[in-house]
Amino acid sequence: MPSDTGKGSSRLLAFVLLMAAVLRVWSLDFGLPNTLARPDETEIVPRVLLFFTGDLNPRFFHYPSLYFYVVGVVYAVWAGLLAVGGQPLAETLAAAAVDLSPFILLARGVSVAPGVATVGVLYLLGKALGGVRVGLVAALFLAVAPLHVRDAHFATTDVVLTLFLTLSAVFALHALRTGHVRDYALAGACSGLAVSAKYVGLVMPGVITATWLLSQPAPAFTNPVRLLGEALRDRRTWAYTCAMLGAFVVTSPYAILDWPLFTAHFGFQLGHLAGGHGYPMGIGGTYHPRFTLPLSTGWPVYLTGLVGAGMAVRAGWKEAAVLLSFPLLFYASTFSSQTLFLRYMLPVVPFVCLFAAYGVVRAADARAPERSRTVVLAAVLLLLIAEPLARDVAMNRLLGRVEVEPDD
Repeated sequence: MPSDTGKGSSRLLAFVLLMAAVLRVWSLDFGLPNTLARPDETEIVPRVLLFFTGDLNPRFFHYPSLYFYVVGVVYAVWAGLLAVGGQPLAETLAAAAVDLSPFILLARGVSVAPGVATVGVLYLLGKALGGVRVGLVAALFLAVAPLHVRDAHFATTDVVLTLFLTLSAVFALHALRTGHVRDYALAGACSGLAVSAKYVGLVMPGVITATWLLSQPAPAFTNPVRLLGEALRDRRTWAYTCAMLGAFVVTSPYAILDWPLFTAHFGFQLGHLAGGHGYPMGIGGTYHPRFTLPLSTGWPVYLTGLVGAGMAVRAGWKEAAVLLSFPLLFYASTFSSQTLFLRYMLPVVPFVCLFAAYGVVRAADARAPERSRTVVLAAVLLLLIAEPLARDVAMNRLLGRVEVEPDD
């Protein structure tokens, strides 16, 4: 595995991205033409089609609106191409009343694209943290992470959320290192887009608060009032805040324009998360670490990620603290929740992969002889990805099965 940039690392990254794409496209049409194979899809697709009436208010704020508008743009392009081929828009929309399958499949494709993109962004984050090899290994782990592969098959908001959170982490790490206003603004814009994908992104101001605090000299903490004043006067905090609010408002405008309905739906979501969803299984604080996260990446990668996080803290605690604030804040936001869907931990998965990669590469550097280091690292990686990759293949084969009713 290459230790620096060059053609070798570019080819490996291209291979990892290709593998990520194949695993996410495979069996993408599962369940169709049964439109209830993934029920939440029917909450999104029909509302997006209503945009063609000229009314861009989704009148549905259980999710924010970014994903709706992105799918709407894809539908508009598709309808335009069909119109060029001679099929009028009215005919395209009439077909949706008979069969939603093509529209659901297109919307699922909208999840595939950011799913693969997140693998590329995680490479950049890993490269920034520990070099090219850390970036490549992190991307590999995410490419085969079963939960990320599974959810990229669904026309839902979780994969888009995860993309913008991971991208925000790249800029937050740069912000800690450089202190530039631009990096704070870019982190804010990505945070706003994350919130516009799913409301749990509202934990993001906590991340940038940690980033800003870690950039302050130790004596500043002796006077909290003065420290607060510094934060309020700092252009960087204002750049983050304005960029975040601007990105959210631009991509979910009716959260403001239809405020009463927005607050009603948002309030329902808060109660829904706290109150559970069917059979009681405990709370997120105990359920997710022992069940969701091991399933999300596979036990070997999960445990390696925990060890790698400790190694990263020892190597550079400030940078590790910024990056750890992402998964820890998301975990904290679900701690008391009794609604325990696996997808709620999807934003944590890239960070488990990141720290697992850091741990594997640093351990190989420290323990393996230099001449055999690449071979040892490759062997370890094969062992770590064997389980999640086997589960990916089994899942896609299962999704791709066509059930045939027996003849009477």
